[in-house]
Amino acid sequence: KLLASLNFCRSSFRFVCAKMSRKLKLQQTNIETQEQFDEVLAKSYEKLVVLDVYKTWSGPCEIIQPTFEYMLINIDDAVKLLEFVTIDQENVKKFFPSVEIVPDNHGCRPLFALVKDEQVQKVIEGCNAPLLLQTVASILDVEL
Repeated sequence: KLLASLNFCRSSFRFVCAKMSRKLKLQQTNIETQEQFDEVLAKSYEKLVVLDVYKTWSGPCEIIQPTFEYMLINIDDAVKLLEFVTIDQENVKKFFPSVEIVPDNHGCRPLFALVKDEQVQKVIEGCNAPLLLQTVASILDVEL
């Protein structure tokens, strides 16, 4: 009887975890046009937009994705509060010329910009998950 009970608990746990991971799948929108960028900027009045700025030859940062997923799981209503976007650094310079997101000496490190109300709140150079989490929590006034 105890063994049957343990097996039931184990299978229930697997079912719940599998269901949760399917519900919280990270979705990043890749921005390729000015129109798409303008739509994302408009969303920044309702959500914190997390821009993953990449170079054409390297693509978006894959190492930081578990951190984005962590935010989705640990921030209540994260889907309503956060928008994850990828954009080529040449496009961000072209579509958002009034703001210097990409420093001149940037090199090839990952680069993230946090945008709220059409204003860049913070630019984070490098794959610094603790700083990214701390900054997002501060801007959204939540605990992580």
